[in-house]
Amino acid sequence: MTDKPPQTASFIRVVLHRRWRPDPCRPRLRPTRYGVLFMVVLAGLLIGAVNYANNLAYLLTFQLAGMMIVSAVIPYRCLSGIQVSDIRTMPVFAGEKAVIEALLTGLPDHSFQLQLAFENAEGSENPVSKGKPTTLRAVVPTHRRGRLKLGAPMLTTRFPFGLVEARRQLPESVDGIVYPRPTECDLPTSGSLSASGNGRSSVPAGSDDFAGLRHYQPGDNLRHVSWKTYSRGLGLLTKAFTGFAGWTEMLDYHRLNHDDVEQRLGCLCHLVLLAGRQQRRFGLQLPGLTILPDRGPAHQRRCLEALALLDTEGN
Repeated sequence: MTDKPPQTASFIRVVLHRRWRPDPCRPRLRPTRYGVLFMVVLAGLLIGAVNYANNLAYLLTFQLAGMMIVSAVIPYRCLSGIQVSDIRTMPVFAGEKAVIEALLTGLPDHSFQLQLAFENAEGSENPVSKGKPTTLRAVVPTHRRGRLKLGAPMLTTRFPFGLVEARRQLPESVDGIVYPRPTECDLPTSGSLSASGNGRSSVPAGSDDFAGLRHYQPGDNLRHVSWKTYSRGLGLLTKAFTGFAGWTEMLDYHRLNHDDVEQRLGCLCHLVLLAGRQQRRFGLQLPGLTILPDRGPAHQRRCLEALALLDTEGN
């Protein structure tokens, strides 16, 4: 025969563990400083009511105690049903403020004040409309490049009387990225990006702006051949262009003359942004990482992330 009591005891332990184990996402209550003062006043009223056996004092004390209980139950119920469907943060440059946005659903059927906060930053209280999806924002200052680890955000509210604060920690951990602070500079090469002017005074031929016609040379792109002039018997001519689209530049970390690593990264960040504005085709050479030449917002974002996350130890 099998031993039943041990199985029963194990089942009871499992049930009790599931029932009473702490849930980090469950709303937590704590009195505010006004709530602490309110409870001190309640204790004084209760002592006076007991001392003088005054029924009106008892009535006032228990009514105020009921208001304290209500101010604890309502924010707990408000936070219990809220669901977070999306949390996102936009990349920023060092020294700027990162903005974190959270889309909330499952809000209660009444309006109240709600706040999105982190351990190292406090967000501003936002009015939440009843039953409608709402986006909350929190602002976090940044000081240096790299991965911005914010941890798990918290939803806080002091609705309705400000006596009790309810906090609910969200399960999703929020991480952001901080790009280096751009520093204006020039790459030490004859084909470097120009930081001033239109940058077209001494650059190789590209394919942006029409500059005229020249005699055809073997190897020229046939799409640039001027067939209209050829049909008129003027010979085989090729359209010449000036600009940047046909020029490929490699931004090399080791070609910079700065001794400070952060200055080098700031200079490269400036050149990457400049190349993106001019729609240049460029690549990036970093210690231990090479990004092949390309253009476009996605390529620019990849280069900026590589600069932000570069491990400079030993370089």
